[in-house]
Amino acid sequence: MATIYADRVEGLACRCCQGHIATFKVEKDGLRCLWCSTKITCRTPVEFVIKGACACTPEPDRTTFVVDTDGVKTCTRCGTVR
Repeated sequence: MATIYADRVEGLACRCCQGHIATFKVEKDGLRCLWCSTKITCRTPVEFVIKGACACTPEPDRTTFVVDTDGVKTCTRCGTVR
C-alpha cells in the first residue's frame, strides 16, 4: 500500500526494484526515485495512487500509477501516461 507524504511517496513500483517498495521524492515538476533517480513527470501534489496493468509489466503483474492534480494517471515504472 502506498503512503503519500508532503515530501515523498512510499510503496511505489519502479524499474529498479521488484514489488511496490520504492520511495519517490516529491519535486516541483514530478517525482524522483530515491534509489535510482528515475524521473516521473507529473503535476504535484499527488492526489492518490492506484494499481493497474501497463505494457511495461508482465501480464499477471500490476504496477502503480500516480494520479496528479489534473487527474492524469502516470505509470511509476515506465512513465507512460494514460
